[in-house]
Amino acid sequence: MNEIKINLAPAITSAQQQAEKTLEDKLNNAASRIVNTLLDSGQYHGHTEGLAHEIIRKKIEEYVLSDKFSTLVDTAIENAVEEETAQAVKVLLNSKTRKHLFSAIEHK
Repeated sequence: MNEIKINLAPAITSAQQQAEKTLEDKLNNAASRIVNTLLDSGQYHGHTEGLAHEIIRKKIEEYVLSDKFSTLVDTAIENAVEEETAQAVKVLLNSKTRKHLFSAIEHK
C-alpha cells in the first residue's frame, strides 16, 4: 500500500497568522478612520473640529463650572494665601527682631 503523508500544520499556522494580521490591520485602520472622522468633521469658529472635540470641550467646560472644580480652586487659593501670609509674618518677625537687637545695642 502506498501512503502519502502531507503535513498541513505549517500551512494552516501560516494562514492563521496571516488572517489574524490582516484582521488586526483592518481593525486598526477602521478605528483610525472612525477617530479621524469624529475629530475632523464639523465646523467650530471657522476651524475644522469634529464631534469628539465638541464632546471633550463640553466635558472640560462642565468640570470647570462644577462645584468640585470651584472648591479645588478655592482650596488652592486659600492654601497659597496661608503660605504667603506665614512667610510674610516670618519676614516681619525677623525684621522686628533684628531691629530690636540693634536698638538694644545702640542704647548701651
